[in-house]
Amino acid sequence: MGGENRLGTRRHIVALVFLVKENKEALARLMTMEQGKSLTEARGEIDYAASFVRWFAEEARRIDGDVLTSVKASQKLVVLKQPVGVTAAITPWNFPSAMIARKAAPALAVGCAMIVKPASLTPLSAYALAVLAYEAGVPQDLLPVVSGRASEISHEFATNPTVRKISFTGSTEVGAKIFAGSAADIKNSVWNWAATRRLSCLTMPIWTKPSKALWRASSATAVRPASAPTAFTSNRAFTTYFAAN
Repeated sequence: MGGENRLGTRRHIVALVFLVKENKEALARLMTMEQGKSLTEARGEIDYAASFVRWFAEEARRIDGDVLTSVKASQKLVVLKQPVGVTAAITPWNFPSAMIARKAAPALAVGCAMIVKPASLTPLSAYALAVLAYEAGVPQDLLPVVSGRASEISHEFATNPTVRKISFTGSTEVGAKIFAGSAADIKNSVWNWAATRRLSCLTMPIWTKPSKALWRASSATAVRPASAPTAFTSNRAFTTYFAAN
């Protein structure tokens, strides 16, 4: 994509930032209604999503190539950065707005189309962001949102040669299937798979209320943040202290 078109897309993305902020309360209430997290957390996620959009809108102005030295004094190496083409995103239900913004904003910033498949539990947040993007001037064919059977859509993303890159956040089971399906054309992909998150404490803690701290870490985002600990390891002395506090 040429620089003029890229900067034109950037103007639309900047406009999207302001629209997201203007509609923050409505987006947050929609998220709370369909996802279940508290309204305070939902408002924070909308701000988080807007920060991604703003960041990549600014980065769009700094996508430059490089001229590097060569082992031969008479030669130079030229590095050009070009849009990869059509991309696809599969996003989780625990951060229904932030993860879409994090994946779609950089694609749109360089003029790549991104097909978004939101989690089946939280499609409304995805459609709401897409509507705001269209109002901001982003062409609808650059940011289509699709819903339906996850297995069929993810298989299409993985095997369709038109899709040049996949960004996936979700379970290891689903990620492995997409990974296997995209192996035929060695599709360039970005993976964020869920895994066991073990919290280990082998010495006495420096905080006075460890049980409350662990509960907050485990219960944010309607009890399913991707970073929430799912297993806890400690020595016997700390286990006794933890149970009492």
